[in-house]
Amino acid sequence: MESLIVSLEVFCFKQNLSIKQFFDSIYSMYWAAEKLNIPLENFPEYIEQLKVKKDNLIDQIQQLESEKQTSLESYHTTKEDLKSTGMQAII
Repeated sequence: MESLIVSLEVFCFKQNLSIKQFFDSIYSMYWAAEKLNIPLENFPEYIEQLKVKKDNLIDQIQQLESEKQTSLESYHTTKEDLKSTGMQAII
């Protein structure tokens, strides 16, 4: 038991964390995993999946923005033209 405590103290020191901060972080991860109904041991994988989804959504948004800009250019239209005609919702 003592070696566990010493290892924890060394870990926290290297991470520049207090023991309380360490346990607060563990509690926060446990609470989030429980709220999302994900086993705590699968939580890091779940976070990585969310990062991939986020990156994919950002790519899709950028692609749609590019397509929108191409469409505007093909009709020789600008965002300002659409705003002046009251079509702000599509820009």
